[in-house]
Amino acid sequence: RETTMTYNRLKHHPERRIHKRVPVLTSLLEPITIKAPQLHIDKPIPGFMGNLSAGGMQIATFVSLPVNIELEISINMPGFHNVHFKGKAKRIHEKQGSFLITFNFTNINSEIRDHITRMAEDFEMCLDRRILGIIDVCYGHKCAYNTLCGEECKK
Repeated sequence: RETTMTYNRLKHHPERRIHKRVPVLTSLLEPITIKAPQLHIDKPIPGFMGNLSAGGMQIATFVSLPVNIELEISINMPGFHNVHFKGKAKRIHEKQGSFLITFNFTNINSEIRDHITRMAEDFEMCLDRRILGIIDVCYGHKCAYNTLCGEECKK
């Protein structure tokens, strides 16, 4: 029965993600700045990024935004200094006064996109090595995820 349910769920709701995701939780969610020119709001909207992929990111904010609105996101964190993205809010979920936004890029620099892809691949490799019980999982500065990694080993 579980196999049938899983098959039916996959048949009707295929995986929408094209790009691997990488968490950006170093100690807390990383702060970002959101601008919504269509809403004519003068001040940037504060928000937090929960994960990042070459196709978009997950954002948390306390301001309700409409679906499909064009946004400009600025981030400044390890590995990404004063980087700007343009895109659209594709899905918005409200929970207890906060809003979780799925943001898809419409314009991203190819070098940044490639760096995010390498970060996600390196994060996944590290996670796989941990699951396999490998003790020395870190390969230091060769790792693109190194700047966000919370582990001790940074060879």
